[in-house]
Amino acid sequence: MHFIIYYKEHAKGRYSLENVEGIINGIRWRTFNGDCRKILKDYIKAESIDCIFTSPPYYNLRSYGDKVRVDGNEGKWKYSNRKIATKDEIGIACNYEKYLSDLSEVFSVCYRVLKKDKFMFINIGNKHVDRECIDYSFDLITIAKHIGFVHCDIIIWIKKNSPPPGNHKEIYLGNGWEYILMFAKGKSYKINEDKYIDTGSLFKCKQCGSDDIVHFKSKPNYFFSNVGCFGNAKKKNSHPAPFPETVPRFCLAIGAKEHELILDPFVGSGTTLKVALDMHINCIGCELISKLYSDLIENLEKISKF
Repeated sequence: MHFIIYYKEHAKGRYSLENVEGIINGIRWRTFNGDCRKILKDYIKAESIDCIFTSPPYYNLRSYGDKVRVDGNEGKWKYSNRKIATKDEIGIACNYEKYLSDLSEVFSVCYRVLKKDKFMFINIGNKHVDRECIDYSFDLITIAKHIGFVHCDIIIWIKKNSPPPGNHKEIYLGNGWEYILMFAKGKSYKINEDKYIDTGSLFKCKQCGSDDIVHFKSKPNYFFSNVGCFGNAKKKNSHPAPFPETVPRFCLAIGAKEHELILDPFVGSGTTLKVALDMHINCIGCELISKLYSDLIENLEKISKF
């Protein structure tokens, strides 16, 4: 069964926004066009979310709301203008302290809606400025812990097809990896034990020197270690900073089960929701930028036709 409902919510004294929802094969999805800080505060019940996965906006790197331009042929990415910010947009036309303050507000409302002992995954990369590497992870971990999150682990996303450094190749190395910060709301969390996979491990015998492969079940962890190797998203996409479907799939398999409810507060063009639906997980997404939101709904409509 497939259906989509379009409507706007108007509540006295609350944020008014467009809200679209639907059902695909019994799995519900719901999207909001607006500021996730206000949406999660006013429209999502406390402790109703089973898992959160998101990739927050970069700091002062690009505005997602301005008109995009195509770099080269159609196979190249579309990039947004770096100067013009949409109202309530995070990370653009502000100083670093304001950026961290805004993300602190996001983490606070995420903490409110997340169920106890459930996971939040934050994908964030580094940035080079004036020949220095700016590592955001420490500040984001500090903010999350101050709110009440437990910092469980750091997953390293190794990009199979990392972009070259371009004009800065004499100064910087290519960006070949990013963080996925793993948090929990409470210390009694558990990784899904039913999601372990058969893992092959190459080893050398110290006595005889021969090589062999041992197959075993890496339980209770879904993956063999906290280092994952995923390909980049290569499809033509209106979002200037997409990630491959394997990244949210990797994390949702750890922190969510079928028919539970997950959230992406910066859902963009909807990769997280698409993966969740494919995994038979109910999902909610928030997107501030109207153009990206329109593309998100279009993508969900395409899925609903099958």
